[in-house]
Amino acid sequence: MKILLNGCWRTEIQVKPQNWNTQKASVRKQWHIWYRFHDPAFSERFPKGKLVILKGMNHLQVLQLRQDLTRELITEELRRVDQNNYNPIAGTFMINPESQDLEISPYTGLVEAMEWGAANIDVSPSTKDDIKSVVKYCKAAAVSLKIDTLEISKVTRLQIRLILDRVAKIKAGTVIRFKNGTSKKGIWSNNNFNHYKKNLSILFAFLDEYRLFDSIPTEGIKKKKVARTPRKLISDDDYKRMMESLHGTHYNFWRYVSIFEKSGARLAELLSVCLHHVDIKKKIFKVLVNKRNAPTWVEKEIDREVLHLWRELVDYAVTLGEPFVGNEPVFIFGTGLSPQRQLKPIREEQVTRRWNTHVKKKLGITADIYSLKHRRTTKDVDKFIDQAISQAQQKAAQKNSHTSTAMVKSVYDVKSGRRRQEIKRKLEGKKLVFRFRKDETPTLSEDLLE
Repeated sequence: MKILLNGCWRTEIQVKPQNWNTQKASVRKQWHIWYRFHDPAFSERFPKGKLVILKGMNHLQVLQLRQDLTRELITEELRRVDQNNYNPIAGTFMINPESQDLEISPYTGLVEAMEWGAANIDVSPSTKDDIKSVVKYCKAAAVSLKIDTLEISKVTRLQIRLILDRVAKIKAGTVIRFKNGTSKKGIWSNNNFNHYKKNLSILFAFLDEYRLFDSIPTEGIKKKKVARTPRKLISDDDYKRMMESLHGTHYNFWRYVSIFEKSGARLAELLSVCLHHVDIKKKIFKVLVNKRNAPTWVEKEIDREVLHLWRELVDYAVTLGEPFVGNEPVFIFGTGLSPQRQLKPIREEQVTRRWNTHVKKKLGITADIYSLKHRRTTKDVDKFIDQAISQAQQKAAQKNSHTSTAMVKSVYDVKSGRRRQEIKRKLEGKKLVFRFRKDETPTLSEDLLE
């Protein structure tokens, strides 16, 4: 039995067949996850509790893959019900009585106001999680400095700066213990400082809407300088080895990685794509971009190399029924990175965790998943520049009445050896735009080819 909010409780989550986690389990049978959810408000309607049944793994015919997906479905349900307080009878998320909306005013204490703001701010789920984490450590620092109950209207820039300094000491002195028994000492860097400062600025800008102070106390706190190093790219050999390994053992993840690399979208954006956002005929999909001044829907082209994978996902998603049922859309990359009907998208941490497990640890590849975007972009730019230069050389050869570009390359084009580097140098800091003809031959402006 698991005790939940508002007198609710649930039985242990179980799987049918009972031997699902053994080598004797059969994939010829239908599997399902089940438990009973009890809510005293619905005791007459469900005296024995509501039977909750979860499926979604039965399309997999490889035992290991079905077992892996079943574990992920269980983990996601535990997070949804136990951590996020979802009530499957009411179909809503329950509110913790201890964290209901507070009356906010200039006289509210610093920590109380920050926690209220973190609970009520309207930002993306990932940003909200970041803010809550920042508030957690800032609360410990404020208590240590004995300013946690200071009226929010009286908080100064100096006090916020002192909080950040105290957080640095707390974080640096924290010992992080892992499940495997190992541990390491916490770290604090200029990157961490800037991360905390950014999220506090977002939080206090939201609180400022309630006229809690004359000036936002985070204003004037400068970002710290960070030495930026080029992102490590995955080599062609490692890329081939990785894709072969994922395709053979974790197909859904391989499919997601293949599409992500060529999507031009961020992890969270791609995970939020639903069935109604995809138009296979037009070869486009829509994503909600949150990194601008206001969230904006952007159409992106589906790369022809992964069009068949998009079709595969959409064909399966269509079998789940209408794009919307109540408040639950069909996500293209739901739990298990396959189409699922659910309330909200899975977190991007579920993708990065898979990358760490199946790529970094298993294959010894140190590059992170975003290196795929850098790799693809670099290759695309190189290809476009080569094609554009080739086109310019052909025009020059025609002008000189040559039947080939051999003389242009070897004799007349004296800058041939330096051209690529010069074009890249001129393109630094500029938005690179290629215009395509009907034959898809890219062209660059003439000033870059001079």
